[in-house]
Amino acid sequence: MKFKYTPQPAVQKSRPSGQYGSMDRGFSGRTQHSDCQLIMSPDLPNTLEFSMPGSDGLFSELRASFPWEFARWDKRKQAFLVWADDQYAARIAQLVEKYFRVKLAIPKIPMESVISTRIIDVVYIGAAKSRGWTDETSLGWVDSETSPSAKGTGDWEVILPRLVMMKWFGETADPLKATTLFSVLGVSSAATDAEVKSAYRTMSRQWHPDLCKEAGAADRFRKIKEAYDFLQDPAKRKRLAASLALVRTLPMNAATVPPPQAYRSPLRNGRMKVKGEPVAGRFLVQEILKWDQIVNGAAQTLVTFWEPGAESFTRVWQGPDLTF
Repeated sequence: MKFKYTPQPAVQKSRPSGQYGSMDRGFSGRTQHSDCQLIMSPDLPNTLEFSMPGSDGLFSELRASFPWEFARWDKRKQAFLVWADDQYAARIAQLVEKYFRVKLAIPKIPMESVISTRIIDVVYIGAAKSRGWTDETSLGWVDSETSPSAKGTGDWEVILPRLVMMKWFGETADPLKATTLFSVLGVSSAATDAEVKSAYRTMSRQWHPDLCKEAGAADRFRKIKEAYDFLQDPAKRKRLAASLALVRTLPMNAATVPPPQAYRSPLRNGRMKVKGEPVAGRFLVQEILKWDQIVNGAAQTLVTFWEPGAESFTRVWQGPDLTF
């Protein structure tokens, strides 16, 4: 099942009915089977908690029934967490009836989501992938407390839709128009000279081949330098902006569209001010409001990368003395 996601301030949820059968409601969320329980989570907004007896078949069907971002098993709670939605609740009830021959009472689900603004240190951002939802999403690792250690305790707690990231970095989803010198630096064509220079310093620090060992880092660093050198020339920059404005008006020829490639955020980490909503214990970002580098008390900047063949990402704290 897929839901179309449209980033917007509106918090009203649609309530489609009938896809998974009838929904017997009740505030207690308890069933005739003492080991099954479906409740609104007392501490996780927008989240249903489903506890159940052991059943490999049921667990497999639960995982296959929902987009990966919107459901997960919580070891601490020993419960299956899922986004608080009528269709999702009805699907759980349908599976309970299938495996245990009992009807599951469904708790009252609020019609409005809990939208909030947060500042989050996202230590590493993975590649965007299709996980059963309409838009590809990246997962962001969040430490319980950012530290200079090689590994921190945390989890993939932030969901970053591809289109939300592309909007922040001034990119377009049109595959013929996606890569420009502006997008290499992660700025729009309307960026000021100061914004271009700041973006160059940020990108260069994150992709410097002496620090970043991610595949393609040296090539990315070279392209960043070339883009900045070009955009420093006012005449060249003016001509480029005019050309891009013209390209945006041209029709796209579907026959010449190159095969899509997995989207990667131009930056792998950042202190982000974001607007979004909690979903099954994670945070689904609807809009990025600000994106800064992560800097510790010693004025060191965090650089993270995933080296080819490694089991996890690596973090390096770099002092302010790095030159480009």
